[in-house]
Amino acid sequence: MRIWGRVALGGIAVLASSFVITIPAGAAPSHTGVSDTCPEVLAGSPTGGVRKVTVPVDGAEVRRGDVVAVTLRWDTTTFTSPVLHKALDCVTIDGALVDWLSAQERDTANDGRFETHFTVPGDLPDGTRLCDRGFVSGPGNDNGFAREKSNDVCFTVWGDIPATLPAPAETSPAPLLPEPSAAAPSETPFAPAPPTGTPDAAPGPEPGNSLTAPVDSATPLPAPVAAGPAGHGRPGKQIGPDTTTVLGTRDVLPRTGSAIEGLVRLAALFLLLGGICLLVSPKGAQAL
Repeated sequence: MRIWGRVALGGIAVLASSFVITIPAGAAPSHTGVSDTCPEVLAGSPTGGVRKVTVPVDGAEVRRGDVVAVTLRWDTTTFTSPVLHKALDCVTIDGALVDWLSAQERDTANDGRFETHFTVPGDLPDGTRLCDRGFVSGPGNDNGFAREKSNDVCFTVWGDIPATLPAPAETSPAPLLPEPSAAAPSETPFAPAPPTGTPDAAPGPEPGNSLTAPVDSATPLPAPVAAGPAGHGRPGKQIGPDTTTVLGTRDVLPRTGSAIEGLVRLAALFLLLGGICLLVSPKGAQAL
């Protein structure tokens, strides 16, 4: 029995020695998650192969409840594979790693960009230091494994996000204007001011133009002058009707021409009669 036992143990040893576990050159140790990888990422200094950009910017104050947007950028030629091993963002509060604020993405596309975000916790006291660092890893040149650590971005926690927007300042309501009456028409904004004279005085007649005579409302207006070709026609053609047929009898000026002619004729008649008398009288005949 002892002989058979030794033979069995020897066979097992031979079989075990025949298996060789080979690890590819430059292969990286596998990490299961954020808690395994972030301590290595946060150790040491940034490598400079990946850059972190955030909104808000580095050094800004953030409020409890604010959302911080994170973007990692890198040169795609740093890696030789179209698919990377992982992209990672490690968040710390006063230097201590916070797993549930950090983010990891495995098999990240080698497109030079990785985006994530986190929310500032609501229980952090004012003055808390909130920082994060990014990490990208994957197959690199010379059959190696490249690991790139980004720059650190830090914020200071101060204040809370307002639960509601501040209410607008109260203002006194504008006085309501009285509605216009249906019987009386509303006055226009630019109506002329009433006269400043005595209220009982009746309005007088409107002053007329001194250059024109008043026209009776019953008198028809003169007919318009017809337009004709310039420089043609006899003088006096195409004029308005006689004013005596247009204006009222009260408005026509007195005609003095006929009265003067009557006086002249009467004087001439008297002279003629006087001359006849002189001729008939004896003294007149002797004088001749």
